[in-house]
Amino acid sequence: MKIKKFIPELHDIGKLVDDDLKKKISISVHTFINFDFEKYNKKKPESDSWYTQYHHKKKAEDNDWGTVDDINVLSDIPKELRFSLFLLIIADHLATPSSRSTLEKAGFTPEDKDIKIQKKILSDLGISRLDNARGLIKLWNKKFYQNEEEEENQWAAYKDESDLKIMFDEIQKIDSGEDFLNKYKSYLFLTPEDKSFPRNITSLFTHLDLTGKIFRILQKSITQIEEDNCRKLYKE
Repeated sequence: MKIKKFIPELHDIGKLVDDDLKKKISISVHTFINFDFEKYNKKKPESDSWYTQYHHKKKAEDNDWGTVDDINVLSDIPKELRFSLFLLIIADHLATPSSRSTLEKAGFTPEDKDIKIQKKILSDLGISRLDNARGLIKLWNKKFYQNEEEEENQWAAYKDESDLKIMFDEIQKIDSGEDFLNKYKSYLFLTPEDKSFPRNITSLFTHLDLTGKIFRILQKSITQIEEDNCRKLYKE
């Protein structure tokens, strides 16, 4: 039986998948719309929440990575869910600056070639190598994630192929965003919203919590009206 729930907090569940596992199954991003369910003998979720995975897809027929320009071009998304997906895209973008807005002011991006900046930040954080910055970094607790690892706590909730079934079951069955946040709290607080250095200072928990709240505010304050085959959004 299909559960008719669109839970925005699930849109980044793929960020809890171990990086080595993603390489093994040929997934380079954190969404799973291009995952080969048949090859790996997994059942594709049928819930409305499955379509939160489309929040970065540009077109239904290609593998473009980015923000959709026109939600109606995604013909493989049920018509009744396109409005919810549109609100999710807005909510996601409004929540994201909490972890990224200061980087442009600092003149630094993860693709910056000036390694002196990287070395300075790494030195300030007490990290000798970039690949040691695997989990969340806390500026006031430089060894936070390393200490968590010593206690056998890690950011990845899904580490092998059998765990993928658990993830897809969550997308299918989980009943609310609050349930998801509570169930995976220990992982979400160790996982950066953006794993690229030095953006990995805000937890995925914070991002998903904000996204869910903003989504529900938009849901309450915006009405969708169809008029002459054209959809319009009105603020109440």
